[in-house]
Amino acid sequence: MDVPSQRENFNRRHTLSISRINPPKFGGGLKFEPDAEIGQKGTFFKGLWRMIMKPVLIYYELIDVSLQTGPDICDITLELDQLVSKSDIAFGSLFATIVGSTGSITTIEFEPGVVQDLKNAINRLAPPDMEYEHEKAWHDGNGHSHVQAALLGPSIALPVRNGRLKLGSWQQVVAINHDNRPRTRAIEVTITGTKPD
Repeated sequence: MDVPSQRENFNRRHTLSISRINPPKFGGGLKFEPDAEIGQKGTFFKGLWRMIMKPVLIYYELIDVSLQTGPDICDITLELDQLVSKSDIAFGSLFATIVGSTGSITTIEFEPGVVQDLKNAINRLAPPDMEYEHEKAWHDGNGHSHVQAALLGPSIALPVRNGRLKLGSWQQVVAINHDNRPRTRAIEVTITGTKPD
């Protein structure tokens, strides 16, 4: 048998048709239905057609974080982990977005040395004492704040495993205020995934 025929034969025997099912209480799902050939001859996917995906849950909540004049950095790992516990989601992802154009979210080792290093690096990336076109238009002194926040980014996606955030031993999630005044930052959190078995 030549190579193309082997591939065609493999593809023909090992295919699944996927169809929508009526959504259960907490969301939609997919089910696998047997191809005529799989039901008779298939071995690799034998029984897979019986699998039904668990419903995917979506949980969302807002948290507020009070921050001083920027760059100010606050550890929000505990608050996010508490939301994961509250959501009853065991496996999935957490998405957090800081609302506003002068705030950002990232991860670091939250200890005084690294926090100061990050502040210094942020100020080197977009120094407060430089001239910014934004300030020529608005005269609010925070042109650097917008640039700093844009470089770090307003959101983060993190894995949820066994009902907890999956982070490294020395990895914490931090919210950063880059503005030239204290701010209370709203952080929108959405957690999606499945319940425990």
